[in-house]
Amino acid sequence: MDLTATSYQKGNSVLNTLKGYVDSLSSFSSKTWGGTAVTQGESYTSKALELAVQSGKGSEAQWGQINQAIQYALDKDINVTIRFIK
Repeated sequence: MDLTATSYQKGNSVLNTLKGYVDSLSSFSSKTWGGTAVTQGESYTSKALELAVQSGKGSEAQWGQINQAIQYALDKDINVTIRFIK
């Protein structure tokens, strides 16, 4: 997530984007890709969101929204991992 992007500078745009990702993961249960079925409880037993963020970027407000999104994900039994990138 490019926290320096104009689209993430106002309002709750970071939170709303991350909640959208969490909601998509939460509603996912199965899908077939290239003839291979991926089914909850058989192919996987947990859900996770990996968020890549540039090291040293983001305002206090943006990090507050990220923390809110992490709690939102945890409430839906989805783990969040933050990866710091260059």
